[in-house]
Amino acid sequence: MLILYGSQTGTTEAYAKIVHSFATARGLSPRLLVADDFNPDQLVHEGVVIFLTSTFYNGEFPSNFSRTWDYLRATTTSLPSTKFAVFGLGNSHTKVNFNAAAKVLDARLEQLGASRLIPLGLGDEQAPCGHETAFRPWIQHLWVKLLGGHGKMTLPVQFHISTPATDAVSVSRTLPGFDGFRVVSNTLLTPDGYERPTFLLTLELPAGVTYQLGDHIQVSYNNSSDLVERTASRLGLSLDSTIQLRPIGHGGYLPVDTPIKLEDLLRDYLDLSSPPSRSFLEGLSALCADPDEALALEQLAEDMTIGNLYSKYVGGNAAFRTPFTLVDVLELHPSIQIGLHHIVGNISLIRPRYYSVCSSPLQLPHHVQVVYMVDTWHCGNDPNKLFMGAAAGYMSRLVPGDIVTSSLSRGYFRLPTSLETPILGVALGTGISFFRALLQHRAYHQDQHAVVSKMRLYFGIRHAAKDFLFQNELQTYVNRGLLELVPACSHDSNEFVTPVTKLRDFPNSVAEYLDNQGVYFYCGIGGTIPYFHEAAIQTALQTVHKSTLGSEMETVDEMKVTGRWQVEAFSSCLDHENALQHQQKVQTKKEDTPISDVVGDCAMFCFQCGQTNQGIGCT
Repeated sequence: MLILYGSQTGTTEAYAKIVHSFATARGLSPRLLVADDFNPDQLVHEGVVIFLTSTFYNGEFPSNFSRTWDYLRATTTSLPSTKFAVFGLGNSHTKVNFNAAAKVLDARLEQLGASRLIPLGLGDEQAPCGHETAFRPWIQHLWVKLLGGHGKMTLPVQFHISTPATDAVSVSRTLPGFDGFRVVSNTLLTPDGYERPTFLLTLELPAGVTYQLGDHIQVSYNNSSDLVERTASRLGLSLDSTIQLRPIGHGGYLPVDTPIKLEDLLRDYLDLSSPPSRSFLEGLSALCADPDEALALEQLAEDMTIGNLYSKYVGGNAAFRTPFTLVDVLELHPSIQIGLHHIVGNISLIRPRYYSVCSSPLQLPHHVQVVYMVDTWHCGNDPNKLFMGAAAGYMSRLVPGDIVTSSLSRGYFRLPTSLETPILGVALGTGISFFRALLQHRAYHQDQHAVVSKMRLYFGIRHAAKDFLFQNELQTYVNRGLLELVPACSHDSNEFVTPVTKLRDFPNSVAEYLDNQGVYFYCGIGGTIPYFHEAAIQTALQTVHKSTLGSEMETVDEMKVTGRWQVEAFSSCLDHENALQHQQKVQTKKEDTPISDVVGDCAMFCFQCGQTNQGIGCT
């Protein structure tokens, strides 16, 4: 059994590892590979191949699946002996591009003569339980097809763990393509005491490292001492103990065959901050000595109904807000008889977090700047218990001179070649990052006497006095004629004002920019939110042009095809660090109120959310 996956930010990889782990637990001998690490010429010799892939916003394959897809699309070699199954991870709000990569892959494999094991699975980020809504029945169907049933199973053992006689070796986690970036400053941008503190982190580039406008930076982080200590305590182990890992299969990026401290393993390698997957909870249920606890975990894992307990735990609902990490589950279910060997290899490694670089290399050639928000909150069931997101918490503790393990990568936006191209932009919260970098870039060219067109930017924030990020700097761009700034403060009045509101209120301004070959950029939370703005722009164009909504939908679709409509939208999957709060207060007398008008308690203005738990990133 071969499992091939394409994953840009880690989500699909996590699901592929679930398939691998529980195939192993069911007695199969699976191999797990990034799609482009496998020679596709050898597919003809494979008996069973399971494919998992995400889809980019415009229907493209992930970068680490692209060569494999190019081969499959071009080859004439048939696959008569190969059985396959495909699971896609997508977002139904991308309309025609929903799971486009998985769909064309599934169809092409059939064209090549391969036999479909089970129907194509289509994960939907917008489903009641996210991708799990489709993934759970899909994978159970797979076990039935392959094995005649799925039965009870336990967590597979991926590593032999021993206690060596030699002293532990100090190990530092190394990530391919990552370097040490020195912290220059870490400045608080919001007022002291604000519940959503936001920082500007300035990092010095390592020698020989450069970046481009619109790039992303990945930041690696460590688990908090609290999580590390609680996990060791629940396992009944001392943090000072020395262990040695010997992989049964592939060791991944863990320090294997080397004596190491348990504390180093828990702090630097294992992702202790993310909620356990449903499949992992299913495995934990088999380790319970108490039948009632086992049943509770099984129900927690299997219940896919709307409003189920698992979705509440991971959903960040303000009324239900409580940490739901591995150690939280273990502490809530004391009869789970678990050892370190059940954890290592079965939970994800710490994955670096993506952030948008908010500086221009023309202005800061030797430094990059990052804006991040720290969501700190008290537990709903224990007001004395304070929780802080793992990555942002780590970053907020950085001081000048610290070294941060980071890597720069190309962003998703493709900038117009001409500085005279008008730009219409929407930024939500820290989504201002890209626009600040773009304005710095344009200001530099203006200083060189270039002709630069104006940008109209709708900036969604909560409070003008608290989180109007870079207000003074933005005003300088206004004064220079580079920017028309339209702030939308959602929490400063009785009306919930968002950029959608402003787009609807001033349709002529929207048409002025887009009718003159302007480019639209959106930076912010994903899910349904980008489509609220898309609908508002379509309505604005319809009003000005006195046309039909259908014709303006075609206009926007054409802009997408030609690169004039670009969206960098991060997942709406909810988490504890930067949570999109779905507090949809639809009043009984206003049930037909558009959702864009009823998310008043929604902490949606946070560009980098959705990646912190579950590794979910750009759709």
